[in-house]
Amino acid sequence: MTDFYNYHTKIEEECLTAFKQHCLEALGNMNNQKKNDNGVPTEPEIIYFALLDEWALWLDSQAKSIKQCAQDRSPQQRAEIIASVKNFLHTHPISPVSKALEWINCPQPLIALGLIRINNGNIPAAEKIFDNVISKFPEFAGDACYYKGLIHNGMLKRVKKNIPKIGNENSGFFKKTADEIGKTVDDLSQSYLPEIKDAIPQSLCEMDDKARIKTEDEFLQALQTFNLRADRKKELHTIITRLQQTVGPQIIKSSGFQNQADDISNIYDCLATSAYDMIGHPISFQTFSPNSQTIEDKYKAYQQFLNYLREGYISPKMLNHKILESQCEVLKNKHMLSKIKLQRIFKEMIEKSDKMEFYGRTVFQEAEIRKAFKLPKREEFWGFLESFGCFKEKREFYVLQTAPTDGKIHELQKLQRSTIPPSEIYRIQLSDYDLNSKTIYNAVEVEKAFETNKEKLEWLEDQEFLVRDASGIIDFEKYSKILFMPNYDYFVIEDLAEWLEITNFEALWIAQRLVNQGTLKIKEEILTKINSEAATLKFDDETILQKYKAIIDSSGVNLFSIH
Repeated sequence: MTDFYNYHTKIEEECLTAFKQHCLEALGNMNNQKKNDNGVPTEPEIIYFALLDEWALWLDSQAKSIKQCAQDRSPQQRAEIIASVKNFLHTHPISPVSKALEWINCPQPLIALGLIRINNGNIPAAEKIFDNVISKFPEFAGDACYYKGLIHNGMLKRVKKNIPKIGNENSGFFKKTADEIGKTVDDLSQSYLPEIKDAIPQSLCEMDDKARIKTEDEFLQALQTFNLRADRKKELHTIITRLQQTVGPQIIKSSGFQNQADDISNIYDCLATSAYDMIGHPISFQTFSPNSQTIEDKYKAYQQFLNYLREGYISPKMLNHKILESQCEVLKNKHMLSKIKLQRIFKEMIEKSDKMEFYGRTVFQEAEIRKAFKLPKREEFWGFLESFGCFKEKREFYVLQTAPTDGKIHELQKLQRSTIPPSEIYRIQLSDYDLNSKTIYNAVEVEKAFETNKEKLEWLEDQEFLVRDASGIIDFEKYSKILFMPNYDYFVIEDLAEWLEITNFEALWIAQRLVNQGTLKIKEEILTKINSEAATLKFDDETILQKYKAIIDSSGVNLFSIH
């Protein structure tokens, strides 16, 4: 045992001796460079501590090899370990800084180096480091984007190109000087530009819209990433809480994690507030009615919100011109959408010539997303059943969803409540509500009551105070004769390949395995080659028409449906 310990210790000491000289050089660089008066650390200091972290991680990775070498007493293994130390030193140079940036594999040192570059006025180098953080460490993209937003926020001012005349005897001199400033100041290097712009009178400056959009993009990216990280911490805390409930709080301790989660939440709240102060805060109708309780008061606040929106004081929903891959990944996982297609749709929205803009920023068109993706809804399925004549009987009504504190809805006061549809075989309901505990009103009567104020009915539906619902009895004989239902009946190989981000060949292999297992079946009856020029198809729904055209134009395409 003593021999093993001595041999094991000797190997580690040889590794440390080889590392010592390299480390001392980094320490010397740190001590030789004087710190700034503002307390900002120096670049050699950041590199020194990053080197210690890398060395600790590398030493941990070699623990198994060192232990095996001590057991075998193998000179060859010992030589290999020492050689690996030399390789580590060779791949971790401490100067110049550009070389050190290549081996730093943690985001915190890189962010610190970026802040040092900002403090030194080297803005392009700082942005390059932050871009490196965004690409290599997406989970820390929020921090990097926040600091990039601060950089661009300092570049919002630009000198006006058309300076108005000054009405005094010196107007010629001032006009000539101002024009020269306007032509040359924006071409100066970033090191001098902020100070010069700050010295120029505000009356000679204006907002640079391109810089403003860049600033907003960076801050919005930061806010989105901060929210994701905070949500992730909440998810982990929920998991720990459930473990405590299952195993017991004496075994699973969570106080440390809870404190960490609270600290992170508070920090991100402060950063988010700072960013919102610079680009504008989110706003809704509730901003105008923070203390209102009744539905009628909330609707008045909503009308006030709409007035400000129409007058341009409040911006509509807008699209960030810079969308990270991680953002699309979240949407993909939440809504089961294709990330590649999301990126393409967002890019098309931003680049198309006829887009709607608000002060230079693209207005987000939700309808375009719904049109581009297959997002089947219950209402759509219900509509298909109705179009195929599958209902023997059907009733449409509105479900009232209010609390006692919400008060009354004036338009409903004179209406009679509807009776609940009786339970019968093959009766289906559009929603999942238990109607026995709800108040319902006839849909036709409700819409007639709101005939002069349809905007209010739309708002009540949007806030889910009133929910349109329906109940009907299925004609099972007609239902069984339906051969094809768009959005519910099939998918093609391209759909699967796009969603899984794989090739068509790989998607076909997966589909064939699922067919063999009986999970999917291939519909071949609609794959007949049709002469598209001779065929005349008439459909009321443009979406259905496009799907049938796709089938006509692509012969030999297998359509897969769940068996």
